[in-house]
Amino acid sequence: MQSIVKSRLIANSKRSHRSRHVWPWQKWALEQVHAQKTETILDLGCGKGEMARQLIAGMGPSGEIVAVDPSPELLHEAEILSGKDGERSIQWMIGTHRHIFYRDKSFDKILSEFVLDSHHIDEALSELQRLISNRGRVVLLCFGPTNTHLARISRRFWTWVVAYHRFVGLPVRQFFINPLDLPSLEGLLPSYHFAHISSRQWLGGFIYGLSMEYHEP
Repeated sequence: MQSIVKSRLIANSKRSHRSRHVWPWQKWALEQVHAQKTETILDLGCGKGEMARQLIAGMGPSGEIVAVDPSPELLHEAEILSGKDGERSIQWMIGTHRHIFYRDKSFDKILSEFVLDSHHIDEALSELQRLISNRGRVVLLCFGPTNTHLARISRRFWTWVVAYHRFVGLPVRQFFINPLDLPSLEGLLPSYHFAHISSRQWLGGFIYGLSMEYHEP
């Protein structure tokens, strides 16, 4: 009896651990992705895999997530956090938007987590266009320019958190390089046949989200 109670406590602890650290922008992105049971989803910039695990929890056994990140340390952490079964429907891969070795139109949905910047935006949008199926949805989470007081405070705090993680030896990915503001990004969408669905900003524009749907020309 004691072992059964202990195993349930461990299971509940794992579930609560997986459900933590869902920021408002992550919750919004999950709602926008709205994963279906048989879909194939690309999580680009997956980090430790929090969003991938949240998505796969609501998908059926036929669903699949390809989770990609340039950091092997973060991917290793993601696999550890995924438990002994490794979340069998999640394929963990090292890569960036330049190295997604999947054929055209491979994904029903794409989630991009803080990997787009102004210097490579055309290249990134072109690759997203190649990978998404017709009428497939792409959800972007991005860092925006610090044009407001709240955004500047948020950036300083975020920088401190990243520095602390590095100091204590925790895996962390570089962030906030060449930010692109939301209006500029929205203005690029028609060139790649993406239709705007929804957008939202947090922390004074320091973080924003954009969801769009691809329509073949």
